[in-house]
Amino acid sequence: MSFSYTFRVGTPRVGRQHLANRIARGTRFSFSRLRTPTAVCSGPFSLCGAQFVRRVSACPNPSGFNHTGPGQVFKDANRFQLIADYTDDPFAEEFEELVLGTSTDGVHWTWEDFLNTDHLFLEMHSPVMVADPTKEIICGLECHGHSYWWGFFNFNTPTTAGTGRMKVDVSTAYPRGFRVHILSGGVWQQVDDSTGFVNFAPDAVWPGVFSRSLMWNVDHWELWGYKNVSPNGCAPCSGGFYDNFGAGSTFTYRQVAGINGSLGAPQGVFSNIRCMPSDHPIGRLYPFRVNGPSGRRFLYSTTNDANACKQLFNPFQGTYVVVTEVSN
Repeated sequence: MSFSYTFRVGTPRVGRQHLANRIARGTRFSFSRLRTPTAVCSGPFSLCGAQFVRRVSACPNPSGFNHTGPGQVFKDANRFQLIADYTDDPFAEEFEELVLGTSTDGVHWTWEDFLNTDHLFLEMHSPVMVADPTKEIICGLECHGHSYWWGFFNFNTPTTAGTGRMKVDVSTAYPRGFRVHILSGGVWQQVDDSTGFVNFAPDAVWPGVFSRSLMWNVDHWELWGYKNVSPNGCAPCSGGFYDNFGAGSTFTYRQVAGINGSLGAPQGVFSNIRCMPSDHPIGRLYPFRVNGPSGRRFLYSTTNDANACKQLFNPFQGTYVVVTEVSN
């Protein structure tokens, strides 16, 4: 099974910029081993003090299988929100539901149905959302305060895969407390208010790219994602067995002009300490961008560079999280 967890992490320590990538490859996350190894504490970027708090993901099928994949936590007023993909498929191959988590402290969460699909036609994954500060009061027979969430999600259909676009009107005026719109055919299509069933195909606003973070960077929004690319010969290791499975991987990002605004041109991400792109399909995955309190720019991501030469059948085996400082 796969779950979502809450962690508390100590203050990161950063040394020279070009060494900021040297974070340890941690232990596999489990209930009993969720602490960064002691050896990491001497490195230039430390996550010492990371402690497992509790599992937070929904478990609607206690006697069966539950798999969840989180999107991006965001805050609306005094509540934290998180939209996650969910399935009870034993092999976690068919995701046909999104669930909405709400928390006042980031630790204790309640869950409700958000969207659902016919998985043979459409699967939706890992929404990255933010709350728009705009508030409206709309008066009909009674007044309702409206707030807005907006962002992106990953999806695949039999013919298309990539990033789609979503916005949510939050108000007690609606049966479930919110109304969801998804960009489809160049217009915002409304999802059924009562059932949350999505029976239309989203537009791929970024075909072939899967988005994993939406963040405010100084004076603009940035959407970060990853994609597969043609192998380029920049292998993460030498010697032993190595198979690039016919694809490499890399990061990319675009500026976004707000809830209804346009997306800027895709930007490349380059490095003098890591292959970028990587020649391995699992080399550069799940980028999460965040700026520290002092303005330092950090990029968390998943890689498997250390184990790329050891896998025979499963390229995901042994994946771990690294952090890099972004220079501009």
